[in-house]
This record gives sequence, structure tokens and C-alpha cells, in this order.
Amino acid sequence: MRTRWLTCGLLALVCACGGDDGGDGTESGDETADSDMTPDGRTMTTGFEKPLEVMRANLNNADVGPVDLGCLGTATNIVPTTTNVALTAKVVDFQKRTAGGEREPIEGAVVTTFPGIAISDANPATSMADGNVTVTIPSGTRVFGFKMTKSTALDTLLINQFLTDATSPTQTYDEEVRLISKLTADTLPALIGIEEGRAPGTGMVAGAIRDCQGREISNFIATVSTTASTATIPDGQLSFYFSTAATPLPTVHSQNPDGSPSGLFLVLDVPPPASNRAFVQVWGYASQADLDTDSLTLVAELEVPVIADTVVTGSYRPRRTGE
Repeated sequence: MRTRWLTCGLLALVCACGGDDGGDGTESGDETADSDMTPDGRTMTTGFEKPLEVMRANLNNADVGPVDLGCLGTATNIVPTTTNVALTAKVVDFQKRTAGGEREPIEGAVVTTFPGIAISDANPATSMADGNVTVTIPSGTRVFGFKMTKSTALDTLLINQFLTDATSPTQTYDEEVRLISKLTADTLPALIGIEEGRAPGTGMVAGAIRDCQGREISNFIATVSTTASTATIPDGQLSFYFSTAATPLPTVHSQNPDGSPSGLFLVLDVPPPASNRAFVQVWGYASQADLDTDSLTLVAELEVPVIADTVVTGSYRPRRTGE
């Protein structure tokens, strides 16, 4: 059994973007946030400025060649489950570790699953002392998500998951499910120079982007848009990218102005949209010719829920039809 997920977690704050269409699907606007100068002389204000290089594929933070986007626009290969699946997962803290170096298991987290992004509190299960919890994935499910709640944590969603084994009734989730504590949510912004902390009432969205071979992508930009296919960015949100450390963390723009080989990104202070529709988007230059002609490609796009004081994490890959 193999599941796709996001290996990170995160937080939020301020910038502005909006205005005339920049001609490549993104929109440009007045710069109202404090700028952040990069070593190459660029001034960053939103974390969604165009990259200077073509996207690359990476394994274990090492460049392994050109990005593979051959599956972009092809039919989905996700197969619906043919039986109810009792899926056992392990809930752990995003940041805390045990004396042995493992992530600290969380007891007492209430976990539910839901199809697509239809968030539900139905059929809750509670994690045990070792963090393990068993939930049911109904027959006929293609893509599902986890919702995790605990009094000491922000509500955390893990979306866009699927099982490659569609027939086995008992399976084990092969990655840890990470819950974001309120303490972590309140301290992480300091890592990216946001002294005032996260903005209450906004959402946080984070993800990992991989190519058609499952390799992390670098030299990309990511955002949360209020419209599909084009980047329409609300005032007051910023994009950040993660380090390539053993435990990746979000970094200031001067360190990572666009996606690093970790493939991880974070969008902070996302205002819950009035339409209840928001789209995580990943853009980049697919080839040198595209870079030369300034033709950005929308590599990944997924509709996501944006909920106040809730962390939404997920897995992203090149867009395919039927997903």
C-alpha cells in the first residue's frame, strides 16, 4: 500500500497582491509588505515572484535532472477502493521528538476521514498512547483526507490522499500523520521574520510538490488563489519555501525566494474566501524555452478548504484529468 502525502507543517502573515494581469496567468499588484532582498538582487514582497530558473527534479535534496511533466493533462491513474478499508495511521506532533529522536506520538487526537474535500466529523476515532488510530475508508473512495483535532492543537487537515492498493480490507498508512500544536503555530512565524505572529482568523496551507515520477520539484512558486487556472491572490497572504535540512522548516525569502529541492511550500494568512472556494496552485518554467519566453506552466492545482485557524496540508502532483 502506498499513500501520497505532505511531509511538513506550518504558518502565516502579510503582503498584498492584485491588479492587472501579468500576461502569464498570474496577477501583479501594488507592493505593500516589507521587501526582502535576495542575494541575486531581487526584491521579494509576496513569495510569489517569478523564478529565475527552470524546474528541476530532486531526490533526497539532490538534483537528479529535468522535471518529468509527461503525465500533465493525462487521465488519472487513481483507482477507487473496492472494499471498506480499515486503515491504521499514527498521529504525531509536527515538531516535538522523543529522547530516541522519533516524532512524539499524540494520544487523544480525534481523527475522522472524508472523501475529497467534503470535511466531516462522522465516525470519529481517537488515537491511543502510541499515536495509532484506525479509521475506515469506504468502498468506492478515490481520494480522501484526514481531519485531526485536539484541545492543544490547531485543527489540522491532511488532504489529497489515495491508496494504491484498492482491494485489501486492512492496511497501514505508511507515513506519520502530523498534528500542528498551538505552540508550534504561534512560534513558527518567528523563523520567517514575522514578529507579530500568525493572523487569527486566517487559514494556513502547506504542501509538497512532486513530478510524474514522484520526485520533489525545485524552482517553483506556489500560492492559494480564489480562482481556478489563474492566480488571483487575496491581500494579506504570503508564500514561503522550506529549507533542505533533515527537519525542513520555512525560510525567509532571501534564503529561498522560490521552491528548494525539498519541494515544500507554505502559504500563510490565507483569508477564508467568501465563495468557500480556493485553489492551491504551483507554477514554474517547464523548459529553457519557456523561461526564455516567460511562459509559466500551471503544474498543479487542487481545490482546498480554507478555514479560520486551521492548517491544511496536502500532496500535489502534475494536474491530471478526472482528479
